[in-house]
Amino acid sequence: MKKIILIILPLIFLSSCLVVKYDKKELEAPKKIELSPKPQITMSDQVIRSDFGDMIAFLPEDWFFVNLEDSRENVFSTGVNPDYSLSLVFDELTKTDDLKRVIKNKNYTELGKISLDDQKNRSKAKLELVNIFKEINIGELSFMTYYTTTTSGALISRSAVFITDFGNCYRVSLIPMDILGKPIPSNDQLDIIFESILTTVKY
Repeated sequence: MKKIILIILPLIFLSSCLVVKYDKKELEAPKKIELSPKPQITMSDQVIRSDFGDMIAFLPEDWFFVNLEDSRENVFSTGVNPDYSLSLVFDELTKTDDLKRVIKNKNYTELGKISLDDQKNRSKAKLELVNIFKEINIGELSFMTYYTTTTSGALISRSAVFITDFGNCYRVSLIPMDILGKPIPSNDQLDIIFESILTTVKY
């Protein structure tokens, strides 16, 4: 188990801290999507909670938490699926002056840009934006989402950022990992998993 966690650590670091190329035009006009508030997969009762207590979410069934407290500043929860092919990472965005302005205006387009800039500033590898930015609405809750890759599309990570009622910004990332050589779910399956996780987020 310890050896596997040591392998996961750099994968999560590289997947969430990367150089990002984005199109300004895409940031100005993100696509908007309405999702059903019900998850499409079975979720567990294992609670993910921010340190401030202003957001909760749940792990998918049979997933478990791993202790990566020293992996990166602001990460407060990391979970993996049973075959270590997927990792779920929750972290908090540091409140810069720009982020404080975005929080005040609830500007989700700018929030997506700041999230990517945050990843760029932590970069140790190159990452490409796979699709346009999408604003997902689930009931009254909003998320700015985007997909990225470091492997020319072979493995695609999904990220979503949001602002809580207490003025904090959090990011959730679903990261494919090839650690044990187990099959990675298809992109359609990954979309279902990612969107199901988002339906459990409450803030």
